[in-house]
Amino acid sequence: MVYCGKPSRGCENCRYQYTYHLLTTTQCDQRRPSCSRCVRMRRTCVGYRDQSTLMFRDETARTQIKARRGHVGRDTNFPQHLIPPPSSLLSLQSQDIAVCYFYTTTLSNLSEKDPARQLQMYLPSLYAKSRMGSALRLATESISHVLLPNLVPDSKIIASKRYDAALIAIQRAIQDPIQAKTDETLYAVLLLCGYETITRETTLRSAWDTHVSGGAALVQYRGSNMLQSQLAQGLFCFVRKSIVLSQMQACSPVDEVFTKPGSFQDPENQLFAIASRIPTLQSHGLVFLNRPEGADNSHAEKLARSVEAVDEELSHWADNLPNSWSYTQATKIKTGPSAQDFCPKHIHRYPDFYVARVWNFYRVSRLILLSLLCRATALSRTGHNEDQHMATGNAERESKIQNIVDEICASVPFLLGHDLSRMTVPTGVGKGQQRGQEWYGPPEWYGASANWGDGNQAKQFPTGSFSLIWPLYVASSAVTIPENQRQWISWQLQSIAASGDSQARLALNTPSRTLLGGPESLRFDCV
Repeated sequence: MVYCGKPSRGCENCRYQYTYHLLTTTQCDQRRPSCSRCVRMRRTCVGYRDQSTLMFRDETARTQIKARRGHVGRDTNFPQHLIPPPSSLLSLQSQDIAVCYFYTTTLSNLSEKDPARQLQMYLPSLYAKSRMGSALRLATESISHVLLPNLVPDSKIIASKRYDAALIAIQRAIQDPIQAKTDETLYAVLLLCGYETITRETTLRSAWDTHVSGGAALVQYRGSNMLQSQLAQGLFCFVRKSIVLSQMQACSPVDEVFTKPGSFQDPENQLFAIASRIPTLQSHGLVFLNRPEGADNSHAEKLARSVEAVDEELSHWADNLPNSWSYTQATKIKTGPSAQDFCPKHIHRYPDFYVARVWNFYRVSRLILLSLLCRATALSRTGHNEDQHMATGNAERESKIQNIVDEICASVPFLLGHDLSRMTVPTGVGKGQQRGQEWYGPPEWYGASANWGDGNQAKQFPTGSFSLIWPLYVASSAVTIPENQRQWISWQLQSIAASGDSQARLALNTPSRTLLGGPESLRFDCV
């Protein structure tokens, strides 16, 4: 006998609240209109109760208790399941509440496509195996408590103390030749990077960059033979993503251990394997492209060829993404009478925030390469014909830069969490994106400054807004974009800053130098 899937209501005598027919679909359709329990007990059935009076019972808490009992003896040092109801929290220690909340909420917010999700799933076993006072435990508790200001008293104070203790524990661990090569030590370093990203305190701005460099040093010390397990591969990829992002902002080369393609199949790791060569090209640009006019141009020509090769690989990556990475694009945006001077030409809707963030990293990478290529070809000109060819080529590159900036702007509504359900169903597929025909946006997307982000009203944006800061910050420095678009980008950063994001405020007050060929004074961990 199977569940037919149709709800069954008990009669007034039985007082059933909610069940399912233990019948096949055919039997269910032929069933007499009387209560099954009354039939079994051979009594008169008064009939089904009115559907409007039905009551439904919430079995969530009871199910969670059963699940916890069934897992006794597994990893008792780590809370394995979802946080119990508030009435049950009193029986748990505050650190257990914090760690459980951090693990479950982080896991639920990570996309199925995100490699970080698999990495997060290793945390319970690592936490259970680590000893009290270890670097991993302290780092886990520090990042966990910083997320619980409303559930655990003095959680911010506890988080800060755990963070300071974790720093000392990590220093001891890396001085031990054996502990320095363990997954737990490297994982602890990455958790501290996460703590510094979440808190976004001014005093910790340089700490994130320091710990990213420390994680990269640990990976090099571990050696290639430490990449045999899935956990080790996940740690490597996470470190590579962080170090590439950091070095792109510093215009400093990435160690060659991170530039090897590897056998990773997911799109994000393939993208960062290609982008890992960009910081080296940027550093060469600092040396060769800042010379006085008339300097030897052979290096600039060689640099231009290398840049073109990487840019072509990035284009190939975008053209060969799976369909699950496609995004819907509204190609005709109708504006209202209150529209400002600038309104995005397109609006994008992505499968989730993760896909949108990776697409924007791809776009920033191409912006850096195209701006570097424009400067390299300008330095390598040798005659009238070459000048004409160079001017034509740079005009095409500037057009590409404008299109990429437009695409970053098109991702803003989605990453700010606005409802894009009114976008039409896509009509075709091309180059990794699905194109819709038309979208009638609500008034706030007509471009009115009060709603597009003039900073007048503070708003708590979803997590996608943080990942917008660096792409908007870099895009605003493109010299070829119109001034009204630059002002619109500034409005978006003001909106994010108004919600309390300190890094957005810093981005507003410090012009980006990435596309101009210089290192940034700020570092963003936003992908």
